[in-house]
This record gives sequence, C-alpha cells and structure tokens, in this order.
Amino acid sequence: MTKTTFLILFLFTVLHVSCKPSSEKSNIDLIEDFDCFRNKFYSDSIFQLSRVLFPLPGADSDVIYGDAKVEDQENEVFLIENNQLFWKRNGWRFIETPLENIEFVITREYEGSIVREKIRSKETDLVITLRFSLIKDQWMLTYYSHEWY
Repeated sequence: MTKTTFLILFLFTVLHVSCKPSSEKSNIDLIEDFDCFRNKFYSDSIFQLSRVLFPLPGADSDVIYGDAKVEDQENEVFLIENNQLFWKRNGWRFIETPLENIEFVITREYEGSIVREKIRSKETDLVITLRFSLIKDQWMLTYYSHEWY
C-alpha cells in the first residue's frame, strides 16, 4: 500500500468515526456533533424530516405579516392557532444547503443546547431563521421562519 493510499484511508476513517457516537466514548462524546448533524440535515431529506419537531412553530410573512391578526386555519402546509403559525409534516419542503458567500450570508449563535441560524439573502430582503435544540443528545429543528423584510 502506498503512503498516499494509506493516508487517504486513515483520513476517511478518522472523519467517519468522528461523526458517529461510539459506545466506548465518554458521555460528553455521545452528544451529537452539531456540524456533522448540520451537514446531514441539509443533504438528506429523509434524515431532515426525522429531525423536525412537528407541528413546528415558525413564521411566514406571506401568511402572517408583522402584527397582523389572522383567523385560526389549517391547510396541508401549516396550521394557525392564536395567531401562531405551525408547519405540518405532510407539507414540509426540504431545506437545501444555502450557498454561503455566493447568494447568502449565514450567521450562527450558540447558546448552550440551542443553535440559532440566520440565512440572509444578499440580493433580496429574505431572511430564514432556524433554531436547533439538543433534545435527548440529538439535534432537532424546533423553529423555522421564512420572512421578507
């Protein structure tokens, strides 16, 4: 085996193992790594659907704009109760990886077991806000808004 082949296999093994919890790791290591979770969340639609807590609280300025009052309603994509929008599982659309530095600016705030991610369009007034929460050692999407300002 050449040195290059060995190095590639070694790096692949290290990267593969680092994203998966092992029963031999300490309890802190059993908590899912956010970056590994995020990469899979944005690239695997089935995984993404399994990591969204439905009905998912959120917002959509096409449905409720600003402080407008909207009657309780329900359709295939969302339901509104007491002027709060909740995304539904059946109407969920896969969120693809935004193209950072090309079309969007992405910022993240880490607060303990919560990560807030804001995705701002460079060309329009679109702002997408996602909140991920660590629940039972796994990251879950617990809030999603899609708003025009």
